[in-house]
Amino acid sequence: MNETREESKSRGKEILWSSVLWLVGGFSVYVLSYGPAVWIEPKIESKKIRLIIEAAYIPAAYVLFETPLRPFAEWYVGMWVDVSSGAK
Repeated sequence: MNETREESKSRGKEILWSSVLWLVGGFSVYVLSYGPAVWIEPKIESKKIRLIIEAAYIPAAYVLFETPLRPFAEWYVGMWVDVSSGAK
């Protein structure tokens, strides 16, 4: 019985850390996909799809450009598109 309780605690910790890693990993992939999204968005002919992409990346743009991550964001997004003409 005691062994089962310990296994249950261990499994609970495993689920917790797995969830944390998935959330952090998913958020990181989302934010890092901003560069490719900015690169491909002007190449898409459908205005509706472009608007969907723009709306989907508003939170990522905020995280990247309205926080202390801005220097990293300018460098990273600059690898995909020219950001020198952007608002500063």
